[in-house]
Amino acid sequence: MIPSRQEVFYRMYGVLRLARFDAAGAQYFDEAPEPALRSFFAAVLVAPAYFFLDLLLPADAAAQEVSFLTVVAEILIYSLSWTVFPVVAYHICQTIDRERAFYRYLAANNWSKVVTYHLGLTMFTLVVAGFLPAGFAALLGLAMVGYLIGYQWFIAKSCLNISTAGAAGFLVLQIMIDFFIVSFVAVLVT
Repeated sequence: MIPSRQEVFYRMYGVLRLARFDAAGAQYFDEAPEPALRSFFAAVLVAPAYFFLDLLLPADAAAQEVSFLTVVAEILIYSLSWTVFPVVAYHICQTIDRERAFYRYLAANNWSKVVTYHLGLTMFTLVVAGFLPAGFAALLGLAMVGYLIGYQWFIAKSCLNISTAGAAGFLVLQIMIDFFIVSFVAVLVT
């Protein structure tokens, strides 16, 4: 199910409002399964930035050689990161009586990754192009990580209509699942 161009722009407007910590951005996402399923189209929009940053420009470029196994591992990590957390979050939302709100949260969370990854790619490009000195880039990178953590927390709080601690719990769960996925795949490929 591919969303229309109009739907993509509509959802992106919603995540940009959420990125400004405007809770009204949540109203751009429905509490229905179909739009939430269409939000997985965001994975197509995120993939170029993700694979460019992860495969072509690793932190230790001299130590990592891009091989077939590396590509397969990254595809597996990418696929699992888009699927495992939503399944776990859905069951938690059923337990806390937020099943309908889950669809709003899932859609906003998926579409927000377009902003997150392209923001990272933009910053990386500015550093590589020499527009930002290395020392300032490290400080800006740290600030960006803090901002993105707050952004993901705000999406959970606004879309699920849960407490501050509950939103933090969803954020920690997502980070733990992503860490587990990367660790699991690393064990598989070594």
